[in-house]
Amino acid sequence: MPHDIIKALASDVPDVSVGILEHSIVLDEDDLVEIIKATSQMEKWMAISRRKNLTSRVSRTLIETKHSQVIASLLDNKTAEIDDVDIEELVNQYKGDQTVVEALVCRGGLSPQFTEKLFHMVADKLKKQLTRRYRLSWGLVNKTTEVARETSILRFLTPRMTTQEIEKMVKQMQRNKRLNYSMILRSLCLGEVRFFEIAMASMVNIPVENARALMLDSGPLGFNALYDSSTMPAGFGEAIKVLYRFALLETNDGKDRPADFQRRMIDRVVSNGYHDSVENMSYFLSIMKQQTYGPAVVH
Repeated sequence: MPHDIIKALASDVPDVSVGILEHSIVLDEDDLVEIIKATSQMEKWMAISRRKNLTSRVSRTLIETKHSQVIASLLDNKTAEIDDVDIEELVNQYKGDQTVVEALVCRGGLSPQFTEKLFHMVADKLKKQLTRRYRLSWGLVNKTTEVARETSILRFLTPRMTTQEIEKMVKQMQRNKRLNYSMILRSLCLGEVRFFEIAMASMVNIPVENARALMLDSGPLGFNALYDSSTMPAGFGEAIKVLYRFALLETNDGKDRPADFQRRMIDRVVSNGYHDSVENMSYFLSIMKQQTYGPAVVH
């Protein structure tokens, strides 16, 4: 159909225009920008946000609608081109909007700098809640929010990231001295095997494949050599070795974490008697039990 007819139909009522706005290849970049600016109808914005291969200019115009549902739909569109500067603006402006933040994370491809910003948001928001509502000491607030941030990273962000993105994130955290042993220990308790392996490799500055081979060594030397070369705390090595082997079994070598991962791990530890025989295993069991039954929530 001629361009002017398609453009007229695209400007018609949503029942007529939505299919054209989402699929017609006759509409060009200028048409889409003009239509976005000329309407305030959500259905039309949403249709354009789902188009394949949107240019960064069209994406920016959709972002300028300042409607979180439209922006989330745009972020869900993996073929849409979005400039880094626009991503950064979204991180800054919509850090309190769960819909947009979740879509940002699920989109993937975030730079380590943007990922770090998301991590800080978790802590900063919780700090404000704790200090305002419960008048806790600043030291306790910092400790509480650090745990909350670690848990959020491992449960919410990490599963949505590729292995390469996790590697970049771990390196960034290590440079910023934020890759602490607490997070590495917690990653095993949450079933984030990829993060654990990459973090351990980074601690001793070797490729992750080499670290994995050492940790899977059937003899007593491989895992111990890796652990002793890291800055991980003494006395936790044997427990970590046991949990790592169990975590591999329960997650299909880190590929698929079951919903009841913590319960399964607790059952394995207890049924094998490791809760009594392995030093500091009670520490890990307490973390896994907390995740199984749910931590206290601050409203």
